[in-house]
Amino acid sequence: MANNNAKKNKGGWSTLILLILIVIFAGIFFFLQFGNFSNPEAEAQGPAKATNTAAPLSATDAAGTSAPEDTASLPTETETAEEDAPSAPPQYPVSDQRVTYQDGFYYEPVDGNTALMDRIRTLSYNEAINTKMSFDKLSYVRVKYIDFQDREEEGEIICSRHIAQDLVEIFYDLYLARYQIEHIRLVDDYGADDRASMEANNSSAFNYRLSTGTTDDISEHSWGVCIDINPLYNPYVSTTNGTTVVEPASAAAYADRSQSFPHKIDEEDLCYKLFTQHGFTWGGHWNRVKDYQHFQKDID
Repeated sequence: MANNNAKKNKGGWSTLILLILIVIFAGIFFFLQFGNFSNPEAEAQGPAKATNTAAPLSATDAAGTSAPEDTASLPTETETAEEDAPSAPPQYPVSDQRVTYQDGFYYEPVDGNTALMDRIRTLSYNEAINTKMSFDKLSYVRVKYIDFQDREEEGEIICSRHIAQDLVEIFYDLYLARYQIEHIRLVDDYGADDRASMEANNSSAFNYRLSTGTTDDISEHSWGVCIDINPLYNPYVSTTNGTTVVEPASAAAYADRSQSFPHKIDEEDLCYKLFTQHGFTWGGHWNRVKDYQHFQKDID
């Protein structure tokens, strides 16, 4: 009887252990099949990049103010490839009459600088027809400026000796403010061709030539008392018999001054404020035509 009870107890324990093992293995199987929801391929590739599904910011949200709606047709210089830095202007021997305003800002007489006189003699000086402007009335001005790629560059200007001091002071203030000017080269670098210089958005002063749109009127640039700034963005505009002419022609998109765009000169612009503070008049105030690039000082 005792042996029979022992056999029954042994058989019960065996059944219980078997059931426990079955439950354990069933749980492991279930976990392996349904409990691991990760993607092995995704884990092998590393964490997925976060995706921004938010709606894009409007112009108002991004910048704080609404973008002008009327500028869609304007060319955008920021979309063009970055230009190589221009080569530095030639270095000339130091004149004993050089006047230095600040480091990199000075002027000296053109007269006596043989290399410079030879450089401009047949171009901006135009000795073939120039009977009124002599070398001794001109100054050579060197300045530093910030270009459209926000780089510091060296520029050169030839002007009347009467406005040389004004120019170094004005361009020094523009430089400190990091006011952008694309190029400041002698118009001679463009063959003394005013249109080519404007097309390149070059800012320049002296050029013995005829006034735009005339065949016999000597330009004020011939006396070196005026300068054009960023002319491509601030064109010359005239209207005759309902026909509007823009110079340079490629600046037609900037003739409408009601639009907002970079490098635009108006009465709120620093360039305008500095030149007018120094006694210059602005071509944007002319009545018959508008010359938004042009600043001129009357010399007694």
